[in-house]
Amino acid sequence: MSHLERWLDAAAIVGGPVFLNWTPQGRLSANAMSAHGAELDIKAAAAAAGYDPSCFSGHSLGAGFLPEAANESEDLFSMKAQSRYKTTEVLAGYVRREDGVKTSAAWKFS
Repeated sequence: MSHLERWLDAAAIVGGPVFLNWTPQGRLSANAMSAHGAELDIKAAAAAAGYDPSCFSGHSLGAGFLPEAANESEDLFSMKAQSRYKTTEVLAGYVRREDGVKTSAAWKFS
């Protein structure tokens, strides 16, 4: 079982947003977590792990997700939809292929 599957199971999520907002009483709500809420959680997790939280932000999620998705040969358009970037040019700036030669468009013809 993956970490995501465990989270979905523990939070009883069967559809909709994966990252949920917390209520003032400390319970999960059905609403999606805001970008600011995600950043606060990331900083708190970094601090709890002994890292300087000022070195982390919500941007860290996209900067990690997009290159990894590209390395796993995910479709550019699904990556664009997930990240909500308006242009593929902006999205392309985050894609850093580890195996550059093998992912060349011409590689399949060699």
